[in-house]
Amino acid sequence: ADPRAYRLRSKDDARYSEGVAPLAAYRKSKPMDRAGNGQGPVLHRIYLRLPQALQEGCRYSLEAYGVNTRQPMVDFTYAPRSSWSEAIHATQIGYRPDDPFKRAYLSLWMGTGGGLGYDVDTFELLDAGTGESVYQGRLRLGMPASEPEAMQPKANHTKANVYVMQFDEFQKPGRYVVFVPGV
Repeated sequence: ADPRAYRLRSKDDARYSEGVAPLAAYRKSKPMDRAGNGQGPVLHRIYLRLPQALQEGCRYSLEAYGVNTRQPMVDFTYAPRSSWSEAIHATQIGYRPDDPFKRAYLSLWMGTGGGLGYDVDTFELLDAGTGESVYQGRLRLGMPASEPEAMQPKANHTKANVYVMQFDEFQKPGRYVVFVPGV
């Protein structure tokens, strides 16, 4: 959880050319399985708060110093239109074109970093084959992090704002993905 353990570099993005440490590092851990001795493998997700937003299409290298990982450096291209995001929640079964209720949700709890706030107000449906935007809609706050859920016991188990993306009127058959600019 020490931001000094990480450094982000880029040959494409001048702001990261010298290598920049994140402002903060957060961790969310959850068990993946259970062993007979009561212990088992744990999945750790690391979230880094960066001083500048990444630039779409730029290549980056993330270095981890002294962190026990299989790869001490990961190279990637920032491509939010084609990357999976754990913050976007949608059914994997899909919807019929005439379904009266079509929703997806945006929320993320970052473990030690708490709920992630978003400064976005629109979303898009992208054609899964071409990446073309075929629908645009507005996000609305469905449940603030401070509000308890209706389930018992009353608590907000997400610990994050939950935004609703509604696209009931979209009825074109096909395969689509939900995209939130900047996420």
